[in-house]
Amino acid sequence: MLIESVSGMRGIVGKDLLPDVVVDRVLRFAAFTGGRRFLIARDTRKSGEAISSIVKGVLTFYGMDVYDAGIVPTPTALFYVRDRNLDGGFIITASHNPSEYNGIKFVTEDGLFPLAWESKYYPEYSGASGREINVRDAVEVHLNRILRHFDGQKKKLRICVDTNGGAAFFALPELLRRMGHDAITLNSEPSGVFVHNPEPRKEHLVELDYLLRSGACDIGFGTDPDADRLICGIKGMGILSEEFTLPLALLGYGKKATNVVVNYSTSMLVEFAAEKLGARVIRTKVGEANVVSKMKEVDAFLGGEGNGGVIFSHINSARDSLVGAFYITKLAENEDIGEIVSEFPGYYLAKEKIGIDDNVDLSVLESKIKADFVSKDDGFYFKWKNAWLHVRKSNTEPIIRIYAEADSEDRARELVRKAISIIA
Repeated sequence: MLIESVSGMRGIVGKDLLPDVVVDRVLRFAAFTGGRRFLIARDTRKSGEAISSIVKGVLTFYGMDVYDAGIVPTPTALFYVRDRNLDGGFIITASHNPSEYNGIKFVTEDGLFPLAWESKYYPEYSGASGREINVRDAVEVHLNRILRHFDGQKKKLRICVDTNGGAAFFALPELLRRMGHDAITLNSEPSGVFVHNPEPRKEHLVELDYLLRSGACDIGFGTDPDADRLICGIKGMGILSEEFTLPLALLGYGKKATNVVVNYSTSMLVEFAAEKLGARVIRTKVGEANVVSKMKEVDAFLGGEGNGGVIFSHINSARDSLVGAFYITKLAENEDIGEIVSEFPGYYLAKEKIGIDDNVDLSVLESKIKADFVSKDDGFYFKWKNAWLHVRKSNTEPIIRIYAEADSEDRARELVRKAISIIA
């Protein structure tokens, strides 16, 4: 099943994602942009080089110039498109999906993912081939932009980094070293072989969790294969929930702000951190493009998602694991993150997913569940004091996601069970 959404397109290579599909979508998007100069980038998946060749071949055939950055983090590619005034880009990745998947994220000239795009046509054939230019400075340009906000090291830290064979293998440890810290890498060979489940969650990063619990490192970071999502951990406590990534990055930023934008499925922990900045939290649909769009609408430069996505648009208008790691490291230089984490409210987040059934009707939830506030912007979102439930179809997998958070574990799990009993 080829999945197409605000997150681009992705599917199982050779089954859903086929050469003719790649050619068709790439040409249609190129026609949609009206551009002639495009960046090509990819994560480390074994199928990535072949798909990249197809993309480059069809674009140059139609007379367009392609700037090939090779294997770089997705946020690096997005930043480079905007910084170099290119007409758009194609990032070959399936993000956190398993290794048999791949896909393409479509990038506009602003270095953003489009909320929607459509084109019935291919570009006109120019009769002349385009050029292929190798890009070698994308990571350097990205790091330099982040380090403009570096005001000197306060305390040297030992930081463990697990990039799981993904695209952050060089960029993330290099950033930390330039900040003056010791960066110890795990699973850093960019082989495209994922040593553990590619979704950056606590239960998947067993090695990193052990090193942190044993005291071998002060803090730790893990990324997904294309490095737009980040998870962190601290000495003695191990890996934290991915829901702590954005709140800790906000505290690391530390300056006053007006609005922070997150999606409906993000933990209420973000409210605690936003309050420290004097900011209010505004919620919107799941998906990076939706969050960025809402940030523009309400004039917010801070935002993100509870899956480990940090979007600080004063540096990069995209989920950026490097920016998240930068601000969390700054926080760790100045304060005891363990003490900070202990001050957060005790919320419990329950996450479940079920396979999509063509007969599933999510609208039945509205008549079965009563809440203080209900939103139908993105599936169904129900809100009570100190609790919420969100049920929606995934943008990236053929599943329905059911998330609930409450001030007790029993209440959160009961909300999930109730939702499943209604729709399953």
